[in-house]
Amino acid sequence: MTESLRKRLEYLMGAYGPSLARHVARGLMWQGPSHGSQKSVYLTFDDGPTPHLTPLLLDILNEMQVKATFFLLGRQVAAHPDLAREIIRRRHAVGVHGYAHLDAWATDADQIESDLRESVSTLYSVTGSQPHLYRPPYGRFTRRTRVVAAELGLRTVMWGIMPGDYLPGVTRSQLTDRVMKRLKPGAIIVLHDSANPNVRQHTAPAVREILERALTGGWKFRALGR
Repeated sequence: MTESLRKRLEYLMGAYGPSLARHVARGLMWQGPSHGSQKSVYLTFDDGPTPHLTPLLLDILNEMQVKATFFLLGRQVAAHPDLAREIIRRRHAVGVHGYAHLDAWATDADQIESDLRESVSTLYSVTGSQPHLYRPPYGRFTRRTRVVAAELGLRTVMWGIMPGDYLPGVTRSQLTDRVMKRLKPGAIIVLHDSANPNVRQHTAPAVREILERALTGGWKFRALGR
C-alpha cells in the first residue's frame, strides 16, 4: 500500500467512521451542545502549538471574533510554552492530545498511559490550566485510554467533521466545501496545527474561508466546555 493510499484510507475512516463508531462508544463526546436556534458548532485544532501556524490561526480567530479549542501535544507545549499560554490568554479552550502523538492501537498500554499523564502534567505546569478534554491521536482509543482519561478528569472528545487538511493535494476550496456540506448544529470540526506541508499551506486560508461562509450563514462558533 502506498503512503498516499494509506492516508486517503485514514481520511475516509476519519471522515465517515464517527457516524458509525458513535453508536458503540456512547461515553465519548461526538458533538457539542447545539444551543437551540443559535446553530452552534465547534472548531478544533490538533497537534500544536507550532511557531509557524498557531499565531496565524490565533490572529484569524481574533479578527473573526471566534473561539476555538486546541488539543495540544505535550512535547509541543514544552517546546513552545509561550504559545500555549497565548492560546489560553486569548480565551480559547485547550485540551490534551497526548505527549508524543502515540497510536493507542500500536503502542504498549502502559506507555500510552504514561504519555497521557505526562501530557496533562506538562500542560498544567506550563500554563497553570488543568485540562478537562482529551482527543486521542488518530482518534484511536482503547478501554484503557478511556479509563485513564476518566481518572484524570478528562472527557474524551471525537468529532463529526474531518475535512482532511493533512492530505497531499487537498486544496483550500475542497476543505471549505467538505466542512460546509456537513455542517449541522453541535458539529465538532477537526483541523490541524502542525508541520505537515499541506496543513502549513492550506489550513489557515481554509479556516478564514470557512468562518466567513459559516458566520454569514448564521452559524455560531464556540469553544468546547463553555
